[in-house]
Amino acid sequence: MDFLYRLFIGILIFATVVLSTDGVALDNGLYSLILGGAGFGFVMGLAEFIIDYFRLKRSAGIYILTSIILSLLYFFILKALVYGILDFHPVTIGGSFGPIVIPSFDLETETNTVVFVSLFAGILILILDYLDKRK
Repeated sequence: MDFLYRLFIGILIFATVVLSTDGVALDNGLYSLILGGAGFGFVMGLAEFIIDYFRLKRSAGIYILTSIILSLLYFFILKALVYGILDFHPVTIGGSFGPIVIPSFDLETETNTVVFVSLFAGILILILDYLDKRK
């Protein structure tokens, strides 16, 4: 049951990251969102199994490192090997939003966009996991 919960959370986080980042486009709409999200949720659900398999000490640092590495691998595999789900392109992040000014930075290549998106997704997974353990 815990794995299905993580799968569902992975789909929601994947949807949040893809729909909120301008540098990522869905190639096939809802199909891409559900299929890519299910894959992301599955891969992120493997984090605890990987930590157990290698008999690593369960700590926040190990979980952070494992989650971010898995997220990077997943998005790089989507970019390089799987066509028809996501399209990455260079983008500028930040700017002014009314009275609020956020420093902007350029993601000049597709690889920079992939790294940003995977870090964004990994951080969201960690935040939700932390909030889930607090209950």
